[in-house]
Amino acid sequence: MALVFSLIGLFVQIIFLMKRDRLFSKQKFNLILMVSLLLFVIAYLLIFNYIGNVKYVKMLTVPFMSVLIFSVIRFIFFRIYKRNAEDTFWSMEINQITDGVFNFIFLIVGTIMPIIIAYKFLP
Repeated sequence: MALVFSLIGLFVQIIFLMKRDRLFSKQKFNLILMVSLLLFVIAYLLIFNYIGNVKYVKMLTVPFMSVLIFSVIRFIFFRIYKRNAEDTFWSMEINQITDGVFNFIFLIVGTIMPIIIAYKFLP
């Protein structure tokens, strides 16, 4: 069961790694945001009604926080460079170093920070 909740909790990062264009598309991003918000609300309902294992249910709060972090990092990147970040996984070009930094920051901050917040600061 922990694996299922972990995969659901990290679905934003999975989308970022596999189909990042969905996070940059306004319509698909709004859908991801709504699903993340729904998972966040479901998690709080389960936690406050003492349904399920709290350690597993807290992972359902992670996607919403990850989407918020992604939108903040994307906003900052877009304001500085006037474009969206590109996938730099297979590219070793020096002119895409800023895209690589964006990707690295989101994967580290967008994964670790929501998990820390969910398990240390949420009820």
